Amino acid sequence: MIRKLVHTCVNVADMGEAIRFFRDLLGCEVAWELEIPTDRFARLHAVPSPVGRSVGVRCPDGGELELFELSEPRGEPRSSRRFEDAGLSVLTFQVDDVVAVMDVLSHNGYEQVGELVEFPLGTRAIHSVHFHGPSRIPITFTQTVDAGASASTT
Repeated sequence: MIRKLVHTCVNVADMGEAIRFFRDLLGCEVAWELEIPTDRFARLHAVPSPVGRSVGVRCPDGGELELFELSEPRGEPRSSRRFEDAGLSVLTFQVDDVVAVMDVLSHNGYEQVGELVEFPLGTRAIHSVHFHGPSRIPITFTQTVDAGASASTT
C-alpha cells in the first residue's frame, strides 16, 4: 500500500512565471529541470506526442511540487475550475508570516481570493489566506499562531 506522497504535479501555462513565483517570491529552490521524455510520458499519461518540460521546486521542508509546461498538445492557459467542483481543490503551504506573503503576492499582481481568516485550535490558531497563483493555481497560505495573536506574530 501507500508509503508516502512523493509530490504534486501542476500544469502551468508559463514556466518562467511559475518558477519566479515559487522560487523568487516564495523561497522554494529549483531541484531539477528536464525535457519531458515524449515516449514514456505519452504512455504514462495517454497524451499524444507531448512536448514540454518539467521543473521540480523544493520547499524548505523537502516537499516537492512538479511543474509541467506542455507546448504540445497545448491546453487551456488558465484553469476555470471552481473551488466547489470535484477534484483537487487547493495547494496549501505553511508559512512563517502570512501577512508578509500577502504583501509580496499582492505587490506582484497575484489575486487574493476571500479574506484572511482565523481557525481556532485550542491554545493555537491557524490564520489562512487564499490566492490565485500562476495559471490561476489555487493556493492557500497558513500560519500557526497562539490563539488571539495577530497573523504576523509567531
